[in-house]
Amino acid sequence: MKSLFILFTLSASFLLTVSCSDEDDLVPVPDTLTDCFAPAANANDPESQLRRDFYNSQGSFLLFNDTLRHEPIGTAPDGSIQYFTELLDIDYTIGSDKNIVHQTYTYQYLKSLDAKRKAVDLLVTKIIALLPSSMRPFSWLLVEGIFPKGKNELLPAVSGQRCIAAALGSYATEEEQKAAIAAVLAKVISSGLDESLLDEFCAISADNYEGYDSSCTQMEKYWELGFLVKGLNWNGVPTNKYLPTKQQDVDSYMQLVIQYHADEVEQQYADYPLVIEKATMMRSVLKQLGISI
Repeated sequence: MKSLFILFTLSASFLLTVSCSDEDDLVPVPDTLTDCFAPAANANDPESQLRRDFYNSQGSFLLFNDTLRHEPIGTAPDGSIQYFTELLDIDYTIGSDKNIVHQTYTYQYLKSLDAKRKAVDLLVTKIIALLPSSMRPFSWLLVEGIFPKGKNELLPAVSGQRCIAAALGSYATEEEQKAAIAAVLAKVISSGLDESLLDEFCAISADNYEGYDSSCTQMEKYWELGFLVKGLNWNGVPTNKYLPTKQQDVDSYMQLVIQYHADEVEQQYADYPLVIEKATMMRSVLKQLGISI
């Protein structure tokens, strides 16, 4: 027994010595799940510095295209270099079923450094400034346009667990810019809030969500029902007689109260009491979240 104890003690001492010796030689291992969202450590070009400064000031990564990594992994028999390329999957969630087919998007990129700087300024001063810290995402993708594949739409923003993509490009008028900012804010807020806060709001139109009403051939009829937008047909196109989804309803009212003051809403929809009631309720939801519009 004594010899066994001595052997165990010597073995443990040896392992401890080896462990300590090995620890001196350890080098940091890159976190491939997050490093691909940051500019390369040795990149000093203006765009990389802009992204680095944004992360240091806002605490979120900044992207201007959806290629997370494009790395050489070897050489083909014909001598050409082979690459591993990873694209951003907005709909990806940790632990999700790998067999699930996610919605994919194509993006129109911001072309110049000046355009990128202007988009960042809009994001910081008009969007992030209004958001509680709990709603700020892991990363932002700023682009000129967002197009869901297979659908005839141009989206202001899409959100996922790892990233929010926002279309903050050039605008012909100040009103267009305000509408775009409101749409992005609405998408960010609606994707990050506690849905129970919307129970009272959604209860008003719950029986009509995703329905079909043959009388809805003009927007005035939608307003009478308390809706601001048309529903989508099987091709994802806003179409008369189709009633919107719950998410469309929430997003459209958030956009409305972000973009317009209460008195403007009451004046524009004076003949549509349901619209005014739902807008007032949505404004209350934003106040509960600490968002002052």
